[in-house]
Amino acid sequence: MAALGIDLFQHDREAPNHTVDGNNNTQVTTDQVEVPQTITCSTTFRLFYPKQKSKKSVWKSIMSQKAFKIIFKPGTTTFSDFQQLVASKCDGEFTSAGRLILDAIETGTPPIDWSVYLLRSPSRPEFTKAANYLLCDVASFDKWIDSATSLGKDN
Repeated sequence: MAALGIDLFQHDREAPNHTVDGNNNTQVTTDQVEVPQTITCSTTFRLFYPKQKSKKSVWKSIMSQKAFKIIFKPGTTTFSDFQQLVASKCDGEFTSAGRLILDAIETGTPPIDWSVYLLRSPSRPEFTKAANYLLCDVASFDKWIDSATSLGKDN
């Protein structure tokens, strides 16, 4: 669409305000209108769980059949909320996946690698797919969200 001169990610902005102070100096300020923003994650998963087989545990895996979307608002979603949302959506893709995820979050076993990346963001090399950025705590989640929202895209 850029070739047609249409910017799909353009934010609505108000015209600059011109004011004159007591010394006859002109000041220009701009007020941006807040645009509600959502983040859409295309998600897949592979989960491993222990399965008892004749006196020894064997690890089995379940995985999503295809990528599915998770949509959330960055300003109001905490890392814990995000994990709960992912567990819920994964459960919709494969029954019992949500319980496995929630149990792993609570116990730490087996560990979960929350790998994320940002598409079309060359200015953020730490968030390329090859960089394998992991969400391991609130700080890493906040850094990812801040980077995603600072790109200025509506979705």
